[in-house]
Amino acid sequence: MSGTATSALGQVVNALAVSADTACVTVPDGWAQGQTAFGGFTAAMALSSAQRVLADLPPLRFAQMTYLRPVVGALRFAVTKLREGRSGSFVRVECTSSDALVFVASFGFFHPRPSGVAHRFVPFPDVPPPASCPDIGIYSGRPDFLSRFDMRLGGGALPVTGSDCPEITLWSRLAQARDLRPDVALLAVADSHPPAVMTALPDLAPLSTISWDLALTQVPPTASAWICLQASSRQAQDGYSLQETALFDADGAFLGWSHQTVAVFG
Repeated sequence: MSGTATSALGQVVNALAVSADTACVTVPDGWAQGQTAFGGFTAAMALSSAQRVLADLPPLRFAQMTYLRPVVGALRFAVTKLREGRSGSFVRVECTSSDALVFVASFGFFHPRPSGVAHRFVPFPDVPPPASCPDIGIYSGRPDFLSRFDMRLGGGALPVTGSDCPEITLWSRLAQARDLRPDVALLAVADSHPPAVMTALPDLAPLSTISWDLALTQVPPTASAWICLQASSRQAQDGYSLQETALFDADGAFLGWSHQTVAVFG
């Protein structure tokens, strides 16, 4: 699948109108997820706003995001530097639409530091390379924004198949990544997979991400890189799913963890 030429993510980032400590943009067609903008789009715009307002930030290390209301129409991102130290900075971004607070993000930007401790205990999944995996194709409940991504099914179950093992592994990348920083592209791609709990549904039901935490060890060198997303619903109870996703690059390097709380309306 491939996106259209209009409103590619890089074009939307370039359209941000920056003034002092704010950045404004309107959600374009093609980035919808139900009644709101795709969560990865909103997060990417918040990160881009922080980077446009505050120059020379260190590498992105974490992002903590809360989705309060539907994100639609004209958006205003207010950027606040909470603290700046020798090693990095904490930044908050608040997004409003029609004067209502709809989204809040906290970002951590930190330089590498010398350390004698180095280890990794996160195995790369047994998944074929992207070229050997089928396109995820059309599935029940497929949102509009997925036309902006190339996405290949590497393993697990498809959404709305009533699986008793709520896991899905995908390769994903932006179909058009021109004029994008790699960290902004990664933030969008990290949220592109269907919620893993969706594989357990026998019938389509509304879902909504409430919170999303992303912790990164590194960022790929290019915005067009394939990202492996190994997603699972660790527990679903009382109408909420706790989701965990491991991120890897095409060489098997571990990029970080994504954790989401997803409301399940059915």
